[in-house]
Amino acid sequence: MKKYISADHILLAVFVVLWTLLVWGEVEDWSNDAGWIPRLFSLAWIVLLTFWLFSGFNTIPIAHKGQLLFLGRRMDFFFEEEGFHWAPYPFSVKIQDCKEQIMELDTLEAITSDNVKVFINTTITYKVVDLHQRSNVNDAEVKRGLDDVRDQILRVEVASNPLDDVLKMHSDLGKKMHEGLQLSTKRWGIKIIEVIITKVVTDPKVAEDLESKAREELQRKGQFVEAQWQTDLIAFYMKPDIKTGFPGLTKEQAVEQAQLTIGQAKKNIFGVDATAAEIIASILKGR
Repeated sequence: MKKYISADHILLAVFVVLWTLLVWGEVEDWSNDAGWIPRLFSLAWIVLLTFWLFSGFNTIPIAHKGQLLFLGRRMDFFFEEEGFHWAPYPFSVKIQDCKEQIMELDTLEAITSDNVKVFINTTITYKVVDLHQRSNVNDAEVKRGLDDVRDQILRVEVASNPLDDVLKMHSDLGKKMHEGLQLSTKRWGIKIIEVIITKVVTDPKVAEDLESKAREELQRKGQFVEAQWQTDLIAFYMKPDIKTGFPGLTKEQAVEQAQLTIGQAKKNIFGVDATAAEIIASILKGR
């Protein structure tokens, strides 16, 4: 931001000094008379001048900055330090809060690459760095602008990833949004300090459906493992052993024996029945 004394200030100061000297000299001449009008005029001038001088003091709170106005028009003069500053009429000071501020954006609805709707909550920490630009928009317009930029950035990121990845992308989404907002917010006179993705969730009904599908998928995998195990056991019992001369069980016997073995395993009982033990012992004996 620029900080300097403009020509308006110098001209106004010269005008005030000359006018004061001129009027004060006239009052002194009139005061030599015994009339009450010059004395009243002198008193009124002193009161008005005193009021004008003291009305120009402006207090800028801590972590705030001020921009000088001339008849309500913004000027390129800024008070960047807290405390008292003098800007009498027709000047005034527009004070702006420059502390770090937190803004919670509206919840964003987006669709993942696997066509699942997610809801994203975002919190932004920012501060004002350019008083002139910040005065061009109000708080509602800044929030709406941040919402729009956030939507453009996150919708693309979410649409490019499946749900499982999106639910784990809190940090990545925050970084992407922070990078995008740094360029977009210069025209609002603010600087983005931090972007936090506080929550990424799915629709409750969708979440229930996903859990149900996950359970079904896990159950199918378990059934497949069990079927594969049973198939391997049947093949094992039917396989003849050349060294021992064992011909192997028939298909019916092997199926029955495999079912017994699996049943015992499910009951956490180590070992097999007598027939299975005999078969396994005879096979292992020749190895």
